[in-house]
Formats: sequence, C-alpha cells, structure tokens
Amino acid sequence: MSQTYYTILTKLGTELLANATALGVPLKLTSMAVGDGNGSIPKPITTQTALVNEVRRASLNSLSVDKNNPNQIIAEQVIPENEGGWFIHEIGLYDDKGNLIAVGNCPPTYKPKLAEGSGRTQVIRMIIIVGNVDSVALKIDPAVVLATREYVDRLIATKMEEHKESTNHPDATIKSKGFVQLNSATNSNIENQAATPKAVKATYDLATAAKKVAEIQATTSSVGRVKLSSAIDSSSETEAATSKAVRDAFNYAQYSDSKAQSAYDHASSAHNRITDVHNYAKNVNENVNNAHNRITNVNDNVTKIIDRFQSLPFESVVFSPDHQYHATVRNDGIFGFFDKNSIHKNLCWAVDRNGGLVHGYVDVSKITGLEQFIFNNFFPVGIPMPWPTTTPPPGWMVCNGWGFNRSEYPLLARAYPNGILPELRGEIVRGLDAGRGVDPDRVILSWQGDAIRNLTGTFGFESAISGATGSANVSGAFYAVEDNSRRHLSAGTGGNNTLVVFDASRQTPVAHEVRQRNVAFLYIVRAA
Repeated sequence: MSQTYYTILTKLGTELLANATALGVPLKLTSMAVGDGNGSIPKPITTQTALVNEVRRASLNSLSVDKNNPNQIIAEQVIPENEGGWFIHEIGLYDDKGNLIAVGNCPPTYKPKLAEGSGRTQVIRMIIIVGNVDSVALKIDPAVVLATREYVDRLIATKMEEHKESTNHPDATIKSKGFVQLNSATNSNIENQAATPKAVKATYDLATAAKKVAEIQATTSSVGRVKLSSAIDSSSETEAATSKAVRDAFNYAQYSDSKAQSAYDHASSAHNRITDVHNYAKNVNENVNNAHNRITNVNDNVTKIIDRFQSLPFESVVFSPDHQYHATVRNDGIFGFFDKNSIHKNLCWAVDRNGGLVHGYVDVSKITGLEQFIFNNFFPVGIPMPWPTTTPPPGWMVCNGWGFNRSEYPLLARAYPNGILPELRGEIVRGLDAGRGVDPDRVILSWQGDAIRNLTGTFGFESAISGATGSANVSGAFYAVEDNSRRHLSAGTGGNNTLVVFDASRQTPVAHEVRQRNVAFLYIVRAA
C-alpha cells in the first residue's frame, strides 16, 4: 500500500467472514485492543494473529454500519481518562472467541492518565470494509459500554424530540380529531368544546319538568305546554328538548368523553416516557457527578502545579517540590537558578539574553556542548578568533582580506562597513594606540610593515699616511669618519685596507623579517 496508516482484514478474519456468510451465522465482533508496537509504528500484515505489543483490550463501545458507505463497519472503543501512560501505534479488532479479525496502525498518539497530571477520554475508531455486512452481528452489550458525553447528549436530544412529537396534537374541530376542552354550559354555541354529563343532566331535568306542564304553554317564568325540539344546539327558551335531543346530547358527550379518555391515555403515555427520560437524566446526573469528582482530582493536581509556579510583575518563578530550588526568568532577559541551600542563598548562576554568564558558576561536566555553545554565542559577530584547523566552523569565515555580501551578513557589515574582511594570514594583531602615544598616527584596521630599532656602532683605526683620511670598505650600520684625536705619524710608509663585516646571525636568530616567538593559528571571524 502507498498509505502510511491503514487497516486490513487478517487472513483468519477473511476466512471467518467467508464462513459466516456461507453458513448464515453472523460473526460477533466484541472487543478492540491497542498497542505501542514496542516503540515503533508496525506495518499491518494479513498473517498477524496478535498485536506486536498489546497494552490494553476492552469491549467495544459501539459497532455500526456507515450510513454513507453500506459496506463499511465502524467499531469504536472509549478509553477512560484514568487509563493510559503509553503511546498508541497499532489497533486490533477481535471476535467473541479472541480471534484477531482486523489489524491497523495509526499516527503516534500518547494516551495520558490522570495520575500524570493530564487526563482525557480517548475514542479509538476502526473502519473495516466487508462484502456483506449481514455477516457481522451489530450488537453491543450495554452493560460494558462507557458512554461519551456526545453519546449522552445525542440520546437525550432524541428522547426529548420523541416526547415533543407525542404531545404535539392539534385541537379538535367538528371536522377533525384532536384535543378537546369540556364545557358544562347548556346554552353555549361553541363548536370546539364537548358537553359534560352535567350539561346533559341539566337538559334532562328541563325535559322532565316540561312533561308536567304539557298542557300549559310554558314560558321562562311559568310552567306550561312547550314545543318539543330535537336540536341539541338550540338557544330557544320556549321549547323543550326531546329524547332524541337528550340522546344526541348524551352521545355527543359520550363521544367527547371517549376523546377525553384518549387524550388522557396519550397524556399517561407521555408521562411514562417523561418518567423514563427523568430516570435516564438521573443516571446522566450520576455520571456528571462522577465526572465532577474526576475534575476535582484534576483541580487538586492543578493546585499542586500552581503551588510550584509564581508570576510576579518583574519575574516568573518555577519551584522545586520542596521549594529549595527555583528557576527564574526576568523581564530584562536574565535567566538563572536560585539555591536556598547554598552558602549565600542566592543565584547559583545566571545568563543574560545575549547568552553571557552574568553571575555565579556553571558545572561544565553537567552541561552538554557547553564549549560549542560558548563558542557560538558568547563572541559577538565580527570578532577575529584564532582557530586550530584550516577549516572554520559553520557561521565563521577566514580573515583573508576577501569581500563578503553585506546584505547576506548584515551584522558582519556593522563591524566591516566596506564589506571586506581583514587580511590576518601571517599577521600579528596589535592593539590600537587610541591616543596613548606608543604607536601614534594609526587608524583602526590599518596595516603596518615590519621594522626594528636602529642599530648604531663605531669602528676606529690608524691612518698610515699623515694628513690622510683613513678608509675602509664598510656597509650597513658601519661607516667611516675622520677622528683627529687618533691620527699620528707612522714609522712606516704604507698602510693596510681593512674590510669590516657585520653579521648578526653570529649572535642571534635571523630571518627575512623581524618577528617574535609565535604559534600559527588560522584567524577566523564570526559572520552570523
């Protein structure tokens, strides 16, 4: 495969699925395991029967068919926050007999636990593709399911929506069924309310009284004969209701009563569902309380962390558990360690924002690469340094008099604005006189040739001829002058020519230049 992370069916899983399809007995997927792959991400292979290094196995939280991909089965497992302390590199899906059905790998994921100071609920999801989803039993044991908050919220929302739909009925009319309000009035014209038995009885009483005064014309103030009426919605006060009217009114009331009973039954059913939701909400509340207790434990750990940290207006401090040591970072860039057990109870050592040691000491044996760190950070850009090899380290150039790109090395250009490095090959660096008067009339980076102090001396001899100037072949520091104090007559008539030679090598080491004792290093300059 070209993918780095993927899931495959094992050879055994393929055979078991094929067998389940042939026999019509669904394969039961029941558990999922995760492993750390012994510290690396393994490549899934079909012949696997177990994970490389399994660290946890538990029952599935859910097993369902992807509604967008009918041939894909999604298996999920929830790892609670109190479990962890390992990386997840591999995942395995098992059936109810412990057979490894599918195996996959995943990007490195560290699962912390509360004891480490940071816990979270981890949902592991595995997707497998099968030819026939009916060959897999999609059943989960609710007794072992660890509900996530998303699952609980979704279930509550579903229950509330069902309850809303069960009670959201329209009002009844003379043409449609629905909820109806009862009415005991016997003289009402309302068509969307039902008469009560009280209204029927009142009508019945009127009919009974009417029989007694059948011979007398009845009025609203006297008893007498009355005209019968079978209408149940009449408002006449000079007519009496017939038995048919009473029967019709009774039937109507009975019909209304049955509708009321039906509404009552609906209300009772809704009440039972509300009770179920209430009980479920009670269980959810218990889970929330448990989560609250876990959060309290986290808060306790956070309190411990806060106890080891302090932020002041000028500096921030991180304490050791016993508060005997702490690291301090100040607003001016100074960083250092404080030791209450030291003699002076002060900073053991501190470093400024440019990397310079400003106080105390650092045990070199405890700091890896300190020498290289000092070399790279404690010398400003542009400073020449002697280097013991012919190749400079990264970020440094040879002081060979060559030019450099000032835009590419802006800090180096501050030291050498003309963009040319000093030529220090075979040269010795001398401090600038800067007004002292030892080496006057010098400017920074100016070159000076070699020289020695003046050598002087004298050489005398006697002339062989009176009044003649003595002569000799001389050179270098010697030359001839007339010295009358040493002139005198000689008994002889002739003289000798004398050749005087001055050779300093007879007494001191010589070379083609004047130099001092030295060791050859390669001068380099920090460029960035």
